[in-house]
Order: sequence, then structure tokens, then C-alpha cells
Amino acid sequence: VGLVVVTFLFVPLVSKQIQTLSKVLPAFLETSPSFIQRWGDSFSAGLNNLIYVAPSIAQFLVLTIVMLVISFYFIIDKDRINKEFFYLTPKTWHEKIRFIQNVIETTFASFLRIQLIIGILTGLATWIVLEILGVEFAAAIAVLAGVLGFLPLIGPILAIIPPLFVTF
Repeated sequence: VGLVVVTFLFVPLVSKQIQTLSKVLPAFLETSPSFIQRWGDSFSAGLNNLIYVAPSIAQFLVLTIVMLVISFYFIIDKDRINKEFFYLTPKTWHEKIRFIQNVIETTFASFLRIQLIIGILTGLATWIVLEILGVEFAAAIAVLAGVLGFLPLIGPILAIIPPLFVTF
């Protein structure tokens, strides 16, 4: 419930900031070197396209929620699914299958938890710092930094780029 409330309060703010940023960005870039201006023009066009892509993003989020709900039911019904799976496999394989299943569950769950924590902390820290510095579009940039921070390996590096671009 809290996530839904936060989403409904935060999404309009981020959407408004992205629209404003796409309009204001060209003025910021006029005093920049030419290579930054070219990159900024591409970035601005991307922001304009983002407005048209927003329904697809919303669809993706809905499908992700549906997938999570179905996964939840798989987790609840895990014992019955395991029973059927073990029924189909030879008994000599059962111990190895249980071991592999436990290793995969533990490793993957830990990995996802850590990535989610990194993404949330990256977004939250970015938003707090940008708000303290009085940077416009702090919420939109924090969301982008948080999403990029969720990506394994290169995410935290990529998450630095949007705040640096806007602050300079």
C-alpha cells in the first residue's frame, strides 16, 4: 500500500520534471563546448521520446507486478511443484537436485536483494544531495540514478552521469 501511495505521489513529480528538463536543457547547453552540445541535443531528444514511451514503461511495470504476483504463488505452492518435479525424476537424482535448488535460491535471492538495496540507496542518496544543493529536477535524476544503480557491475558507474550532467 505504501509503495502504491509513494508511486502515485512521485510519478507525477518525476514526469513534470522530465518535461521541464527537456524544454530547459537546450538553453543550458548553448554555452557548452560543441561535443557536449551534440550529446545534449541527443539527450534532449531522448527525453522528448521518453514522454511517448511512458505508456510502454507503465505496461512494463504492470507486467512486472503480475510476474511478481505469479512468482509469489509459485513460492507459496513450492512444495506441491517440488513434489511433482521429484515424482518425474529418478530417486537417485533427488539429493543433487535439492542441493542445486538450495544453492540457486540462496544465491539468486541474495543477489537481487543486494541489487535492489544498491538501486534504492543510490536513488535516495542522489535525491538528498541534489535537493540539498538546490538542483532542479532532483527527483527525476534520482529515479534515473536509482534505476541505473540497480544494474549489475556498470550501474553504479552509469548512475553518476545524470547528476554530474545536470549539476555542471
